[in-house]
Order: sequence, then structure tokens, then C-alpha cells
Amino acid sequence: MVIGTTLLRSGRAPAVALARATGAIALITALIGAPVTATSDSGPPASGRPSEAAPRLTAAASANGPIVFASGDSTLWSVRPDGTDLRVFTTVHSPAPRSVVAFPSFSADGSVLAVMVVEFGGPPTSCGPDQGPNCNAIVLMDGDGSNQRMVYASDRMGSHLDLSPDGSQIAISLSNDATRPVTGGQSIFTIDADGTRLRRLTRQRKAVNATDTWASWSPTGTTVAFESDRDQAITGHSWSLFSVSVRNRKISRVIPGSATNDLYPDWAPDGDRLAFTRTFGYPDYRLYTVRIDGTDEREILRDFSAPHTPLWSPDGTQIAYWRQGIWLVGSDGSNPHPLVAGGSWGMDWMPAT
Repeated sequence: MVIGTTLLRSGRAPAVALARATGAIALITALIGAPVTATSDSGPPASGRPSEAAPRLTAAASANGPIVFASGDSTLWSVRPDGTDLRVFTTVHSPAPRSVVAFPSFSADGSVLAVMVVEFGGPPTSCGPDQGPNCNAIVLMDGDGSNQRMVYASDRMGSHLDLSPDGSQIAISLSNDATRPVTGGQSIFTIDADGTRLRRLTRQRKAVNATDTWASWSPTGTTVAFESDRDQAITGHSWSLFSVSVRNRKISRVIPGSATNDLYPDWAPDGDRLAFTRTFGYPDYRLYTVRIDGTDEREILRDFSAPHTPLWSPDGTQIAYWRQGIWLVGSDGSNPHPLVAGGSWGMDWMPAT
């Protein structure tokens, strides 16, 4: 574990898409082939390929800031929700032979940005000489990409992070085994934005080495939603959604386990609903929303193209998601259309300025 240093130098590495097989996590690695380009295609026809019609955007789309996304190297890009102004946002470097910047996450006011730098093939890495050849590092910066500083690094850290709404804490997952790199079970932790005060939020039953991951802060900063297979060994259920109180660490189930997997929770800006992905076997992945108490479940999107990792817009009218590129859909399921082609290692929506 390393806390707080300055930055970094990078190379190019394969892109990683996170997927889930039934009852297990599969890490799929593939080289990025498609360039990062804006697209004006509309929704997919039956063939699964985009058509040539221009997208119909809601009037509220202009009220949201750009989407900042990672695409498999050391560069973050940004694009407006109408597909214009595609540009390099910033570059994040690393000491490792190969590295990828991933999972950008803004504070609610857009003044702070956290990213993860996934490092391969060390030494050297940000984790230091006493850890393995692969390392995950948290880098904080100002909301415009400046003033970058590495605040925490560990080979026990899982591949995702989420910055709290006030920018003071980061939710991550760490290996349950403090002596080994991140293999097998994980638990949700928070860490202060300066890399201090690491605190464990979730614990599991004895003899159950489950994985709690993909943390998502509530807009109030009092609760963290996450996905977990913690009940699978006992009930036979697959991945399900849970929440945990930051104050007292009480864990609540959002959706009961089932034969499907419920994954990638993201909290709506009004705090009332979660967006998530439900898998029925590849490529039948569907986007849903649900109230935090598990009621009023709604299917938003079903197109048999494995859409996943939904992300609410700041005004709550749209949901961005990954489907061989970044796509947008109305939060009511209307008007799905592509935004940017190319690989992605995560994205976040900037607040409008």
C-alpha cells in the first residue's frame, strides 16, 4: 500500500471490459481497435448495427455537462451529450511499463475528479517494490484535469471507484485477504480524499469469501449501493444489489437474489432510484431502474447487445450506458442512440456549468 505521491508516466495497454458470467466474474481483455469518434447514428436496427439517421435529443440534454470517459490508454476524453465537442480532457501518467486510466468520478459540483490508474507489468508501479507486478492507484485532480496527485495505491484494490458527492471520500473494494493481491473475495471500503483513514464498510459471514464491489454513493453521501454475490454460496442466488449505511454499516438488500445477475448500480440524482444492469445470459442484458426499497422496478432497455454500466445524467432525464461505445437513452426508455464509438474503461457525467 502506498499513500500520497506525485505523478506518473504511461504506456498503452489492452482494454478491459467487466462482465459477469452466471455466478462468477469474468475479466475480458481485448485490444482496442476502434478509434474514439463521435457518432450521429440513431438506435440499432434488427441487425444490431447503427443506422444513419440523426439522433433525436431531448431538450433537457443541453442542461447536462459533458461526459468524460476513459478509452484504454492514459487519456481521458470528453464529449457533449449532443455528440459535439469531442476532445482530449486530460492525460494521466504512471511509472509502470503499461497503464490505463479508468473509472472517472466527479464530485457533485464538478470541482474534484478521481480516477483509477490500472498498472501492469511492474516494477516499477505506484504500489512500490514490496507489492506485485500489477497495481491499482487512485489519482485525484481538480475538475478541469489539473493539479493531479496520486493519493493511494494497492495491489489489493479492485477495479472500480466512486467519489463521494462532496469530494471528501472515495468508495473502493479491497481484497478480503490483507496479505494477497485482489483475487477472490472483496469488501467495500472508504478512504479519505487525501489517502488517509481507510475504513471498512462491509463484512461477510464467516467462511463466505464473497465479493462486494461496484460501489455507488447516494446523493446525500450517507449510503453506498453495491453489487455482491454474498448470498450465492448459501442460497444459490446470483449477483444482487445491496446498500450499506456509512454511519452504522448496516447492510440492506435492495433486490432479492434470483437466477439472473443484477449489476452495476448507479444512484439517480434525486436519490430515489437506482439504475442497474440485469443479465439473462449473454447478450441478453437489460437496463432497469428500481426504488431503493426494491419496489417499482422498471425495464428501461432491452436490445440484445449486452448494454451495461448505466449512468444517470445530472438532471435525471437521461442514462448513459456502454454498448460497444457510449450510448444514451431517456430515463423513461425513450430514444436510445449512440454517442461515441470506441473502447471505454468507465465514464462520468460532469455537472452543467
